Amino acid sequence: MHMYDTFFFPGAPPGGVGQQMVQEGRYSQGVGSVAGAGLEYSLTRSLALTTELSAMRSRMTTYRLTNPTSVPDAAGSYWMTSLRYMFGLKYNPVRALKLVQKATP
Repeated sequence: MHMYDTFFFPGAPPGGVGQQMVQEGRYSQGVGSVAGAGLEYSLTRSLALTTELSAMRSRMTTYRLTNPTSVPDAAGSYWMTSLRYMFGLKYNPVRALKLVQKATP
């Protein structure tokens, strides 16, 4: 998993006097696992109700994008948990045909 963000914060410009907004960037990467389950219930031949629940858990390490680069951030590493629930209707206009072949003599 990878994450990236940039943000502005008040700070002193390099070698300057005064205060201005300084841009900072960081990214995180890590390894995790995901698990989930779903259900589909047919309401009619072409319409179905679907649900899904999934959970993901990752161990992330943060890196700064400003000098020095590729140095782990002071925050170090953290756990990230993501939960998702999906509910919807599925439409399938395809119809199955029952074909019967007659034997020919």
